[in-house]
Amino acid sequence: MLGDLSRPGSHRAAWLIVSEPSARKRAWWREKLKPIEVIVLAVPEAVCRERAAMDSGRDMAATAAAIGQWWAAYRPGRGERVIEG
Repeated sequence: MLGDLSRPGSHRAAWLIVSEPSARKRAWWREKLKPIEVIVLAVPEAVCRERAAMDSGRDMAATAAAIGQWWAAYRPGRGERVIEG
């Protein structure tokens, strides 16, 4: 199904959401799917934790660790549009 997104078809648009901090791995997705654009939502670490805390069933220790690991590994990629906020 994902491969179909890289070829002309009846779909007008599709969004693929990948939580990937590695610019190299995002480039792999870009190469495979050939999207019009890659958008990175660079939500600050503190905001991510605040939003996650709204989910009462979430293990916040594990979530905070995952958020910290994502930001520690994040690297911007060439040709990506970064939206901060």
